Formats: sequence, structure tokens, C-alpha cells
Amino acid sequence: MIFSFRVENAVEQTINETKLKIVKWLKEESFSPEEVKDPQTFFNIEIRIGQIGLNVVQDLQHKDSIFVGGRLTPPEDLITSFRNRTTPEIRRLFLLDLQIALLGNRTVSEFQFTIGSSPDEFQKILIVSKRVYYDDLTKSSLVSTATAIQKLILVIPVLMERYASASSSRTQVLPTKPLTALLMSE
Repeated sequence: MIFSFRVENAVEQTINETKLKIVKWLKEESFSPEEVKDPQTFFNIEIRIGQIGLNVVQDLQHKDSIFVGGRLTPPEDLITSFRNRTTPEIRRLFLLDLQIALLGNRTVSEFQFTIGSSPDEFQKILIVSKRVYYDDLTKSSLVSTATAIQKLILVIPVLMERYASASSSRTQVLPTKPLTALLMSE
């Protein structure tokens, strides 16, 4: 019983030290870290990289790693423009190509779309990085992971516009190769 208590205290101490180190690094990079209360995590730190909000999280199931997650909710005017300028076929192709590219991206662990009233329309996307284990956790690995997720979130509205422009001008979108190459570059 005493041994178990000491191990738990050591784990909690390691997690707290890691959290403090992460907050220090994020402040050094001017990412404005703020802790978010979340009962499902040991810690959840919200950061901003430019206009993009991300979260650095250590969940309760994994005592030896963190991940970075970000969510994109495209502005309503972009969604409306995309819907009005594309056919359902082009929207499905865009979503399919986006999924293929995210699956092939080495930084991404998982992603989830929130779909609108039609299966070819998405309203939100959540992108989660692969875990960064304590063994590999450095300021560089943390910042690289966060900026990789930020770039993925930034490029999606640009790609939506690209598909919409190609569709409305009746030019062929060469979707898979350029999209995949762009998103898989990390």
C-alpha cells in the first residue's frame, strides 16, 4: 500500500513538473497559455498561434505523453460560398481528398468531422496530433507539433476556396496529388 502511494505521488510530481515546463516553453514562444479546467485530463492548456486556438493536453489514460489538438469551424460565409459554388460531387471529393491527406500526415493521429444536413458538407473538423511521449518531449518537439496542427487548420479554408474556384470556373481540380502533397509534408 505504501509503495503504491509513493508511485502515484511520483507520477503526479512528474506530470506537474512536465506541465510547468510546457507552460514555460509556451510562454517563451508567446503562445499565451491558459489552463482550461477539464476533469478528463491531468492538464489542458489552451494556446494561440496567430489566430488559431489549440490545446495541449495530457489525458487521464496516458500518464507518459501529451497531444496537441485543434478545431476549425469555417466562417459561415465560406461554408455558404463553398456550398453555392460547388456540386455535391465536388464537395464529396474535397472531403475524401482531405481525409486521405490527413490519414497520410505523420503528425496527425486522428480527426473528426462534424457533418451538416448533407453528408457532403462539413461544419467543423477536429485534428489531433500523435502523442508526444515524455521521452521525446522537448521545446522543439512541442512547438513543431503545435505549428504542424496550426498549419493544417490554416490550409483547409484555402483548399475549400481552391475547390470552389475550380468548380465555378469549370476547370478540373487535380485534387488528390496536390492536396495530399500539401497536407502530408509534415
